[in-house]
Amino acid sequence: MGRLSAAAALVVVAALPVLAADRLVIRLTANGDPTLVWTLGAGVVPLSKGGGADPDALSVRFQITAAGATSELVAGPGAYDGRIGWVAVSASSARFRDRWAYAPVRGTVIREGRKLRISSGNPGPVITALAAGPPSEPVSAQYHVSNGAEQIDHCVVYRACTYLPSRGVGFRLDCLHAEADPTCGATATTTSTTRTTTTTSTTVIPEGCGNGMRDPGEPCDGGAYCTTGCTFPSPSPGCCQQEASCRPADGFVLFFSLYSYCGATSFDAAVRGGLCSAGGTCEVLPIDPVPLCCQLAGTCSDGTASDTTGLWSFRNVCVGSQGGNVVHGSVCGSTGMCEPG
Repeated sequence: MGRLSAAAALVVVAALPVLAADRLVIRLTANGDPTLVWTLGAGVVPLSKGGGADPDALSVRFQITAAGATSELVAGPGAYDGRIGWVAVSASSARFRDRWAYAPVRGTVIREGRKLRISSGNPGPVITALAAGPPSEPVSAQYHVSNGAEQIDHCVVYRACTYLPSRGVGFRLDCLHAEADPTCGATATTTSTTRTTTTTSTTVIPEGCGNGMRDPGEPCDGGAYCTTGCTFPSPSPGCCQQEASCRPADGFVLFFSLYSYCGATSFDAAVRGGLCSAGGTCEVLPIDPVPLCCQLAGTCSDGTASDTTGLWSFRNVCVGSQGGNVVHGSVCGSTGMCEPG
């Protein structure tokens, strides 16, 4: 796509009010420095971090889709260690920081019922896609919070964006007027008992959990990679490996994002499905074979995972390549919907 003039690339929706603290800005400077800043205030979708205040149980996965590309930015679990982690977590707010200037997530803030904010110094594939020209479809932003057994989804779309090219391959994309995206909450279903609105979902412990047997609809029930709520600690386990040490890198859908995160933190290798062991090595853990279902619009597909790499790989294809949602402990039914299996 050819680069458009600033006037030709301008999209304005004057009839919509601009809500305070509601904006997405993605920028590539003339010297090649990429940045992303997204802020969402109250009034578009319900804003929540979940009930827990344990930094080791809290993580955020931010997905941005623009110009046909999707980037995934992850703020992983763990308290701040002087360079990266959750600086403060309370019942009403949480704040994450990474001191590296080119971190995929330099910072994110959650204020219960009031505001979400995330900033990135390495927004990934969307930068390359937008450098070629403005998006022709609405821009999607999804801010997923994992807090213990809770999964809270905040999903919006932007139909009013301004795209301004600059020298070289530089550009600035400025989006206002966020709208709730009901398809996110509607398709991000689970096979356990779920309380769901059009934009948020909170998962509770499934019936039968704790009997030591994986019942239909349960991701797991016991084992080395299973929580007390019979869910997997992360849907996309990952690990960064150095010569004699490792670092958790959970939540990445795309290998590009996992590899970039590991490289940014001075680690040599990125291990899909790896878990950082006490001995300092990334290990792939076996799990009881579990059916996995990829829910797409009006159809689905399924498969089976027997280790943590299998979990990562299925989600990589389903979410990263097809834009679907993974439902653990389920199979693709005859109606095209994921069913407990």
